[in-house]
Amino acid sequence: MQDKMTFSKETLAFLKYFSDINSNFKMETGNRIRTVTVVNHLYSEAKIEETFPDNFCIYDLKQFLGVLGLFKKPYITYNEKVMNISDAEKEGTHMKYMAAAEEVLNLPQKELKEPPYDYVFDFKQEDISQIQSAGNLLKQPHLIFDGTKDGIFVKVADLSEQSGNDFQLKLDSAPNNFEYVIRYDYFKLFPGDYRVHISDAGMIKFENLNYPIITCVAIERE
Repeated sequence: MQDKMTFSKETLAFLKYFSDINSNFKMETGNRIRTVTVVNHLYSEAKIEETFPDNFCIYDLKQFLGVLGLFKKPYITYNEKVMNISDAEKEGTHMKYMAAAEEVLNLPQKELKEPPYDYVFDFKQEDISQIQSAGNLLKQPHLIFDGTKDGIFVKVADLSEQSGNDFQLKLDSAPNNFEYVIRYDYFKLFPGDYRVHISDAGMIKFENLNYPIITCVAIERE
């Protein structure tokens, strides 16, 4: 096994965010982590401070993060089959954590291939939080990015129910002409300000401007 390593606070925050997207996770050799939903409608990828020396598959990421939380200062060594976790501040505290079988996990299978983007605009954390509050309150299924002659708006609504409740915010004053829809369930973003890249090929990329992480969501088609 390699020298002992630990996780930075930023990497742990990324992993906590990933655990809300998919419980399955693979530590891949290198300094990149990524995840995908079971139906492949949401993909997220981050660059981390650490460099993983080997692969390690985890079946329940929330459980794994809980295990690390049992230690005041966890240090790990691992190979593809087993991880040993010890506590730098409490001698004799130790846990053996077994790797999951990769073939039973839902993991990203391909590298992300970004299409050309047709529209780009910014989405501030303050506006994201307000839209998320509205979405959680209204329980509507759709998030709509609407470019009009009056500017770019984001709306929480149910497109199948024209008389239903909706909530919208103005993001940009520049005139546009587009409408793109994603499932509100897939509107899961790591905290921060974002640059939104929309491709008519069927994808929206949310690029975090504060942390090295992106999240890509499939556009809903009629």
